[in-house]
Amino acid sequence: MKNKFLVFILMICLATAVLVSGCDIAPADAYEVLSDMSKCAYPSFSLNVVTVYKGETLSSQFTVTNDGDKSVVEYSVEQLTEISLTQPADGYKTTISGSVTVENGNITEQNGESVDIDFKQIGNVGFNFKREYFDTASFSEGKFTATIRATAQFMGNSTYEYKNMTVEVNYGTAFEKIVLSYTTAEGATVTATYNFG
Repeated sequence: MKNKFLVFILMICLATAVLVSGCDIAPADAYEVLSDMSKCAYPSFSLNVVTVYKGETLSSQFTVTNDGDKSVVEYSVEQLTEISLTQPADGYKTTISGSVTVENGNITEQNGESVDIDFKQIGNVGFNFKREYFDTASFSEGKFTATIRATAQFMGNSTYEYKNMTVEVNYGTAFEKIVLSYTTAEGATVTATYNFG
């Protein structure tokens, strides 16, 4: 009788464990783990940004190589061509390319055409993963998805005014891929894809 009772208790414990593991509950320190990954020094990563605005699609690619306090950002940025009466354009899109070296938060070297981008921010992943910044957050094995409630806090910059922002993170012991989707204040939809490794 005693053995049957122990087996019964063991079965209840196993059933409870199965139910709990099937629930979409984040481990207590999961957000802290993601924040730690965000602070890691990644030797290199790429960023692909696709912007759709008023029916036009523009693509930009960035490759970041980090070495201590020094980052080299190679860029290829697609922009709409400015109208000029003196120099007619060959097409309605222009691709601007070059590279920038950032050391200790300052641009120390620039090669190629200049573009209006804050390169000091591109070299730094620096997202803030705090539970209170997200809605509808979901953890599965090696994956995190959420709608971002506090975009400025998540991005770590109060100048960003993004709407409808979502994030998808694939990770192992470090970030593997991050996809951000959002709408700007001007109404453009943006998808930014980070690939690490």
